[in-house]
Amino acid sequence: MFNLSISSMGVYRDPEKHRQTIHCPWLNLSLSGLVYARTRHPDGTIMSRYGEGEAYMRFGLPGMTTDFEYSEKRENWVVMFDALPLRYAKLRSGLEIRDDKNWVPISASRIIPPELTPPLRADVRRLQECFRNPVPENRLRSKLIIAGFIEFLMGESRGALRETPAGELKRLIDDDLDFKHSISEICARCDYSEDHLRVLFKEEFKMSPGEYGREKRMAKVMEYISGTRMSLKEIAAATGFEHPSHLSMAFKNTFGSTPSEAVRKYRYRGAGR
Repeated sequence: MFNLSISSMGVYRDPEKHRQTIHCPWLNLSLSGLVYARTRHPDGTIMSRYGEGEAYMRFGLPGMTTDFEYSEKRENWVVMFDALPLRYAKLRSGLEIRDDKNWVPISASRIIPPELTPPLRADVRRLQECFRNPVPENRLRSKLIIAGFIEFLMGESRGALRETPAGELKRLIDDDLDFKHSISEICARCDYSEDHLRVLFKEEFKMSPGEYGREKRMAKVMEYISGTRMSLKEIAAATGFEHPSHLSMAFKNTFGSTPSEAVRKYRYRGAGR
């Protein structure tokens, strides 16, 4: 999990009209009372714009500027970080957060639907309690809550990914549920050469299309092993392997053990068909 350190947090409730430059990484949950809010990239281009009555979540980075106005109904939570592995995205608008060795794209901001306002309010209040009581278990809870906020923003970015050539290729790989097609066959359905798509995919998702397809395939194999009573021959057929020996070889290369060993170790006795 990514490392983070919260320096301060709180909720603003007073009416205010203001413009400011952001000096540290922060997370803003604007839940009520907004009149307007605009955030600009350091070069002055608009990154997000929200209007009266809208609720939104937004990450900010040093150099961004924001101007806003709130009414007396304001509920505006701000979490400031000493450390957060966040940076401006290189390939498109938005941000990237570091997870292990990879930089993962997220949206800088997203509108909060009305039905999600109560649970997000509860989450940020829990985060405040954890911040006020910084015992080790609460530090872990803080990371998990922030991770939930990041996942919310990733939900917005995933739709945008399908608009890119690499995102289209990823979607087509995801749609090949029975793993019947090679990466070359899937690339042929896109409007770019296979070599070019590999480069774009690697830039965007930090792994090759082949690596992504293999990881999905092995995850499905493990799902069948642990959660069903299917034989290895049936699993091989369901995941696009011509012969169980091919499955065994790929499985051992990925997990370091044979499928038979995994069945003995992970298969639940009450697993269904």
